[in-house]
Amino acid sequence: MSSYAYEALDISGRTKRGTLSADSLRQARNQLRDAGLSPLKLDPVAQSPSAANVRKVSIKKSELPMVTRQLATLIDAGTTVEEALQAVAAQMDKTRIANTLLSIRGRVMEGWRLSDALAEHDRSFSQLYRGIAAAGETSGDLGGVLARLADMLEKNRAMAMKAVTALIYPAVLVVVASAVVTGLMVAVVPKIVEQFATLDAKLPFVTRLVIGVSQFLQNWGLALLLVLMLGGVGVWRGLK
Repeated sequence: MSSYAYEALDISGRTKRGTLSADSLRQARNQLRDAGLSPLKLDPVAQSPSAANVRKVSIKKSELPMVTRQLATLIDAGTTVEEALQAVAAQMDKTRIANTLLSIRGRVMEGWRLSDALAEHDRSFSQLYRGIAAAGETSGDLGGVLARLADMLEKNRAMAMKAVTALIYPAVLVVVASAVVTGLMVAVVPKIVEQFATLDAKLPFVTRLVIGVSQFLQNWGLALLLVLMLGGVGVWRGLK
């Protein structure tokens, strides 16, 4: 079975682009017409998508709820898994998503379970996602389970967006305050220290502490910034 990249018009006259799988060019045209699309351009893809090719290109977390919802709706309506994957892939404007779904469809047509086919694309579908899909297959209610999974993904994304929005303001305050304090320590404090140099009096502990911090930032500020950046990247990767 080959893959074809198409450009077609829907009933309202809007242009649709995507990828589909078919045994021949004629069958590909018939699939588009059956979907209510008028083909404008239909070209064979040079190489059928495989797990090795698409595993590196993941479906984004923001796109996963939509894909899951569409699959759930079709499967719950009585469509087979391979037909649902084909239909959703045909509706995708983004080729990388369509290729991933077509690769999964190919495995399903070979006799694989959906959850096993998803495991080849672990960057797109987490272990939890695959486990829930497997539970749906075992229970015989894959469509309903995927619908509840789509609800969960949408709620999780909404909560994550709220958390990010709530953290933006304090994060900006911390960055601005750090920049101001660093600027004072590097540019202003050294000029004040020059005035103290002419005095023989012993400076208070707090003043000496501020001067010490200023000198440390002047000598090691860039190294400290590099260490903080590397530490931040390490923490981010660890959390991911």
